[in-house]
Amino acid sequence: MGKDEKNMLGHEHTCGHEGEHGHEHTCSHEEGHEHHHTCGHEEAHEHHTHHHDETCECPSCTMKKEKLKVTSLLQDSAVVVSAEYHTAADRDRAGELLTARMETLAGRIDAQGGIIGHIKTSVELRYVEMYSLTDKTVMKKASDLPELTFYMAAIVFAVKEEELLCLVREMFEDMDRQLHEDQ
Repeated sequence: MGKDEKNMLGHEHTCGHEGEHGHEHTCSHEEGHEHHHTCGHEEAHEHHTHHHDETCECPSCTMKKEKLKVTSLLQDSAVVVSAEYHTAADRDRAGELLTARMETLAGRIDAQGGIIGHIKTSVELRYVEMYSLTDKTVMKKASDLPELTFYMAAIVFAVKEEELLCLVREMFEDMDRQLHEDQ
């Protein structure tokens, strides 16, 4: 983002992940103004548009989904943070960690004087099976662990946008470490 763009948007704030992502967040806190922040890796990717039926082989268009993407926006006086987290893990263990981490998140928001409108997470499970043959007999292989995709939405009042953005990011990063520490 250029210097002129920063001046037009207002003041700068950071989420503590600048070294990792190579960018700062900027925003204007005008009442009712809606804007978006991301704490994913978008700035590291080449962005461009495609015409109908045009295919592209650039790294941005062919890479797998990001493991964790967290975005935020202001809606009236509420901070809205959305997260999407992908992993392969034991479903029950992931559910236990998610429950504990969401309760911890609620406690941290409360300790900062925030008021929770709601925090919800849905989990999508996907099992993969592959059938193949090299001669006449079909072989079946299945993934040991399901692919899990977590979709979170947090609507919170009386908390700074960048703080909630980072709390949610830290929640999923901590969960990821715990899910995969034994593997």
